[in-house]
Amino acid sequence: SQEVQQKRSALASVFASDLLGFLHDRLKVHLRDQGIRHDVIDACLAMPGNDDLALLVNRATALAAFLKTDDGENLTQGFKRAQKLLSDEEKKDGVEYSYGADPKFAEGPEEKTLFATLDAAEKAIAPAMAQEDFAAAMSAMAALRAPIDAFFEAVQINTDNPVIRRNRLNLLSRIRAICLSVADLTKLEGKVKHLFHLGAVYDLEASAEEMHKANIVGTESALAVANAVNAGCFHLVSSIAAAGLYRGTFTEDM
Repeated sequence: SQEVQQKRSALASVFASDLLGFLHDRLKVHLRDQGIRHDVIDACLAMPGNDDLALLVNRATALAAFLKTDDGENLTQGFKRAQKLLSDEEKKDGVEYSYGADPKFAEGPEEKTLFATLDAAEKAIAPAMAQEDFAAAMSAMAALRAPIDAFFEAVQINTDNPVIRRNRLNLLSRIRAICLSVADLTKLEGKVKHLFHLGAVYDLEASAEEMHKANIVGTESALAVANAVNAGCFHLVSSIAAAGLYRGTFTEDM
């Protein structure tokens, strides 16, 4: 009957899912024994086609090798910075910035260079991924490292001009989309275990504005860095000015 057939199909689907999960677990052990980090494996498992175990091994091997290079490690941090900023602004604005950035709104050489580099990377990565040449895709992605670094160094994303701001957020969306087409870099953990911020001004003659900039803005910036590099623990050594107005007793477990 149709009901029996549906139950058989459901059981077969559950069995296939359980079997694939078991194979993934065994493959994780094998790859870890080969020196591939667990987060690298997770970044590959999150991609389409993870039921092809040979494909999964090739992608994980290529990504692990890429991350051992300076370009790989630094590009990952650039991606995370773009992802974090973009996600925060999308949440704040209540929209998704994925409608395509227009190079005619690019203002400086760093911004124009990033547009051109993203175009070139996209053209190289798409066919490489189609041919399952992950090493070539990673190599093309590595070319993004320097332009992304230069862009963040020179350009203010949240500018007062709403058109320019929107275009730059859409540009960050292109960085996110291109990088995520190779592997789910959001799964990668940072190497920074502890980040220390000594954020305090003890100059009694400092103005309220100077105190706010050093203590509050400085601490916010340090937290942004900690989030960008996925730091394990953020340590703050500061005056009460950075801790905020708290009427009560500070204890060591706060």
